[in-house]
Amino acid sequence: MQIKAITFALLTSGPLAALAANCQGTPGLPGGQCVKFWTGATGCTGSFLSYKPDCSGACFRYDSFTGIKASGDGHFGTNCAIFSDVNCQNQIASTGNNVVEPSCFKKVGKSMKCYFAC
Repeated sequence: MQIKAITFALLTSGPLAALAANCQGTPGLPGGQCVKFWTGATGCTGSFLSYKPDCSGACFRYDSFTGIKASGDGHFGTNCAIFSDVNCQNQIASTGNNVVEPSCFKKVGKSMKCYFAC
């Protein structure tokens, strides 16, 4: 019983807990849909976090991210709306619908909604 409680706590403690697994495929190829985001210096350098977007429009919250790359699978695109607040209320930018991996979209945000194949 204690192992289940610990597993549940670990799965719900991080910002990616409600989202699909980290990206595994190659952007622009089947299975390559991905949202990568950076939390360090402005832009897309250094280590990043990632997740596979879907069509649910779930609000993803993070303390602050400074750069984002949204990519599709070569057939369908991924589009992310970026918000300045943590509740996906005040939209400040959009990455556009990207079928392959674009260049870095440098924007500081605290939440995002990303859509793939909608």
